[in-house]
Amino acid sequence: MLSKSRTFILCLLMAGVLFYTYNVRNSTAGVAGGLHDLSIFGGSAFSGGTEEVCVYCHTPHGANKSKGYTNNPNNISDTGPNLNGQFLWNRALPANTFLPYTSDTYTFNGSEPQPGINSLLCLSCHDGIGAMNVLLNYPADWDPSLLPFYNQFGDFGTSDPNIGPLNIGEASCTGDTCTGGVDLRNDHPIGFNYDTAQASDSGLRERTSLPAILQQRLSISGNQVECSTCHDPHLTNTSGTRNMFLVRPMEGSQLCLDCHLK
Repeated sequence: MLSKSRTFILCLLMAGVLFYTYNVRNSTAGVAGGLHDLSIFGGSAFSGGTEEVCVYCHTPHGANKSKGYTNNPNNISDTGPNLNGQFLWNRALPANTFLPYTSDTYTFNGSEPQPGINSLLCLSCHDGIGAMNVLLNYPADWDPSLLPFYNQFGDFGTSDPNIGPLNIGEASCTGDTCTGGVDLRNDHPIGFNYDTAQASDSGLRERTSLPAILQQRLSISGNQVECSTCHDPHLTNTSGTRNMFLVRPMEGSQLCLDCHLK
């Protein structure tokens, strides 16, 4: 039988462990506990299925090489974009042709840019069709009964008060059936080379004059402007400079003016 003092110490230790676990699970530092944490302990409105935090995007084995889907994320084929295992991605990528942003004043050298890999990663959830719980490699503790959503979900196009519209691709959903998901005409253009654009558009700053973080993120995607140029899903999602997972502040339109001479 434990003495009262030992029992008290043991209770303190257990309380400390519980307090530490709670704070780790509910921390908004990085992904864990934040809006990109879709585990049962995550901060997203769509969460469940597993205790694993990273598995909704990444897997240590069996990562995507060329798995893609057209219109329906449950109909996965081997004819998708060539990912070749990069990022250990655990999702199929949309293989649709997208409707890109167009401009009367800039023609992107006569061609309509298509999202590159660093944007398709995001669009595998944010096209409004790619269901977040359709993975290539499910974790051992996967339990669909813990999910508040299954397959596609008709309310994906609604707005999250923290990060705005989730349905970037303008998909139209009725119940579990979604169509579209390819309309990017009302979104900032992606999939084009920044250096080429700057050379023909005096309204853009030279890449070497951009803030270091933007130069770094452009280099990651071969100087292509992609979703990942401005957003980093691994950032803390709080108010101010880190809201919407932005890599630069939006106060005073700072992020816009980093690239645009206005």
